[in-house]
Amino acid sequence: MPSAADLVPILHRAALSAFVGITALSMLAALMGRVRLRRSVLAWRRPGVLVRPLLGPVLFLLLVAGGFGHAWLTGRSVPTALLVGYPAGGLFWLAATWMLRTVVVTEYGIVHDLSRMHRTVLWGQVIDYFTTTRQGRPHVVLFYRGPQGTRRRLDLPVPKAHATAVHEVIERKLGARFSVPDEDVSEEALGSLDDRIDLS
Repeated sequence: MPSAADLVPILHRAALSAFVGITALSMLAALMGRVRLRRSVLAWRRPGVLVRPLLGPVLFLLLVAGGFGHAWLTGRSVPTALLVGYPAGGLFWLAATWMLRTVVVTEYGIVHDLSRMHRTVLWGQVIDYFTTTRQGRPHVVLFYRGPQGTRRRLDLPVPKAHATAVHEVIERKLGARFSVPDEDVSEEALGSLDDRIDLS
C-alpha cells in the first residue's frame, strides 16, 4: 500500500491534469462559440477586459512564474509535467477569458457576452433604442423584449473606433422601424426615461 508521501505527488499530478483539461475545454468552448457565430459584422473587447476579468489568470501565471523562479534560485529541480502543465493551464484560462469578453455585432443581433449566448439580443426583439455619450465614450442603449415578454435594457459601450460602423449597422437594421434624434441623449433625459419605463 502506498504511503502518504507517495500519494501526494500522484494527487498533485492528477489535480494538475484536471486543471489543464478544464481550462483547455473552456478555451475550446469559447473558441467554438466565437466560430459558430454567422455573418459577424463587428467585434471588440468589452471595457475592463485588461483589468477585472483577466485578474485571476494573470495573477495565477505570476504566482507560477514566482514559484519557478524561487525553485531555480534555490537550486531545486521542477518536474517537466509541472513546468509545462501550470503555464499551459494558465494560458488556456487567459485565452478563454479574453475570448469570452468579446462583443460581436452580427446581421442577426448583438452578442454582448459569449459566455451567455442565450442573452443575445436579436434585432427583432428591440422595441426602442437611442445613443448617448458618457465620459467621452459612445454608448448604445437598446430596450428589448426578453423571455416571457419581459422588457429589458442593454447599455452597450462602444469604442470610438467602431462608433460610426455600429451606428450604420443599427440604422440599417432598426432605422426603418424607429425614429431617433440625431443628437445624443443627455444623462438627464436618460434618467427621466428610466423612471418612465418599467424594466423589471
